[in-house]
Amino acid sequence: MGVIFALGIGGAVLFMVRGCASNISPEAANIVLEKSGKSYLYSSLGSSLVKMSIEKGESPAAITCIQVYKDGDTYFVAPNNMKTLIDVMANNVEVHEYKEASYEGYVTSAENEAYSLESKFRSTKTIGQQITVFSVSAKKEDGATLDIEWSFNPKTGDYFGTKNCEVKSFWIQTNPSPGETVISSKDFLVIGLDKLSKFFSRKVEYDEETQVLFVKE
Repeated sequence: MGVIFALGIGGAVLFMVRGCASNISPEAANIVLEKSGKSYLYSSLGSSLVKMSIEKGESPAAITCIQVYKDGDTYFVAPNNMKTLIDVMANNVEVHEYKEASYEGYVTSAENEAYSLESKFRSTKTIGQQITVFSVSAKKEDGATLDIEWSFNPKTGDYFGTKNCEVKSFWIQTNPSPGETVISSKDFLVIGLDKLSKFFSRKVEYDEETQVLFVKE
């Protein structure tokens, strides 16, 4: 019975570890806009450089541009690091046709402002102690905005989600020494992709295998 019990405990621990490993966050991802039956990969180079590369017959660089946090089948992004995603979801992009092996071209951010981030200081009840309040405005094509707000206490290092965002714990992986891997949990300030998808009326899907975030019309 003792051996069976030990095996059961060991199996449960192994299952939990595997589950944690599959949810390691964040993952650096690319963004793809699916429009009119075509796929366009986001490039952060900017329109002029992308056009220059295409004119030379070269593929523009398109490095990962957003971090995705995973909790099972639910995905999140950081509100202070999602400008590229908001531009794509708000259709604040310029399309560059260039046939590639697996997609039809590239998109870059347009000049309109679909994402804005501001910060200000706010005093607390403790004399000499202030917090920093951050606010994000994500704007749709029709002018409607999704307001997001959070605060940061520089003395404690803590974040607090106050409007349309939250502090959530995710599994992270660190390598403190060669050959040593440690899986632990850490709190991050995030907003759910489902909330953004609902506001922008866009279907958003994350492919964990290719680490690509698909934004569909």
